Amino acid sequence: LDCCRICAREESELILSLVKKVLEKLDNTPLGVAKYPVGLHSRLNELRRKLDVKGNGVKVLGLYGMGGVGKTTLAKALYNQFVVYFKKRSFISDVKEIARRQNGMATLQSKLIGDLKSGASPIIDDTAKGIRSIKESMNNEPVAIFLDDVDNADQLRVLVGRRDWFCQGSRVVVTTRDQNVLLPSVVNETFEVKELSLSESLTLFSYHAFGREHPPKNFSVLAEEVVKLSGGLPLALEVFGSLLFYKKRLKEWEDLVQKLRQIRPGV
Repeated sequence: LDCCRICAREESELILSLVKKVLEKLDNTPLGVAKYPVGLHSRLNELRRKLDVKGNGVKVLGLYGMGGVGKTTLAKALYNQFVVYFKKRSFISDVKEIARRQNGMATLQSKLIGDLKSGASPIIDDTAKGIRSIKESMNNEPVAIFLDDVDNADQLRVLVGRRDWFCQGSRVVVTTRDQNVLLPSVVNETFEVKELSLSESLTLFSYHAFGREHPPKNFSVLAEEVVKLSGGLPLALEVFGSLLFYKKRLKEWEDLVQKLRQIRPGV
């Protein structure tokens, strides 16, 4: 009977241990990044140098650029590389959209606190209370916080406040379309996410449109025109490429390119 109890206890402990390991793995699961990361690695390397994850101090990096230029993709890829360095971390998407909802600021604070504490998100009914809870949840440990698509300085004030909130070694990344949101009192590093070069754009478009690095010769002229019409924006290249993927006849391409010319005249 004692042997049965011991075996049952050992089995129970083994199950708990396995569950814990699975949850840890899930918590470390990388965020989904672009299927074809063209031009991503060189930009990532530059950001890693700026943030110097093993260095001292608190660094708050602002990524800014027009919509569709790849700020979110870059932030997710960077977060995936930071996961192994920080026990306390959070990636909050669509900050702008959430902030617009009723009690949106408090919802964002609740999400951040839950992430940093690795538990359920608490109910926050007052942003001042939320600020106190955010500071407490850091517990004098370095943190990694990523805020995606911020469009108002107040969002920064209630979520990351000032750099002296943070323990040495902390890293914060903010993405925005509006550089003016990146308050100098909060942000001490900036990086403009620019459009892809012509060659990078053609490669990315080719992957989405043909599933290969270069377009077939008979489609190359039309492919280059679509690329120019996209303005080097990865999102536009993905949308146009995916739209053309199942169109195998030149006439279908010519018709679509003509429509794109009307949408973007003079490009």
